[in-house]
Amino acid sequence: MVVWFGPEYNIRNVPKHFRLIEWPDRKRTDMAKSYIDTILNPEEKIVHQGTLHWAIFIAPVVKLGIGLGLLWLLTPLGKNYFFDIVPKSWGLQLEFDKYHRYIYAVWIVLSIWPLLGALVRRFSTELVITSQRVIYKEGFIRRHTSEIHTSKIEGVSVDQPVFGRILGYGHVSVKGVGGGIAPVRYIARPLEFRKNVTPG
Repeated sequence: MVVWFGPEYNIRNVPKHFRLIEWPDRKRTDMAKSYIDTILNPEEKIVHQGTLHWAIFIAPVVKLGIGLGLLWLLTPLGKNYFFDIVPKSWGLQLEFDKYHRYIYAVWIVLSIWPLLGALVRRFSTELVITSQRVIYKEGFIRRHTSEIHTSKIEGVSVDQPVFGRILGYGHVSVKGVGGGIAPVRYIARPLEFRKNVTPG
């Protein structure tokens, strides 16, 4: 009789038909790694890693605030306030009562959707400068990737609007021979990113 317990116990040594759980193989755990980790060459090192600035949430939060303000009109207090200042001759009261559920659903979607999109973009975007290339990836399910070798880089352009200079973000594009990386918006510390790119 073989006992698979003790200090040297390893579930991988247990026959599969005796296992109560399945130990994940190393290949399966690769899905938890970032996209950059899966494509780096053994001799390739990360020089700089760019991140998206929190300013990408400003517009969605403003839209959410406007949406919540409009949703307030659907409450009894808000509806009474609104129709007290709107002439009854317009006939909006009857139309509002008829379609208020649909209006409520539409405004919830329009208010939350931009914020969800910003969250997905914030956590799915990877922009990395390595010792060999510049790599850009965006998206979870629908993925867009682009990369350019450092020897083919002709230059890096940074566009900083007024609020970008105040808050510390910019829109970065990498130009290279035969292509490049399209402008990546709302990059934090864009000048530091450009400084770490070594044109060929």
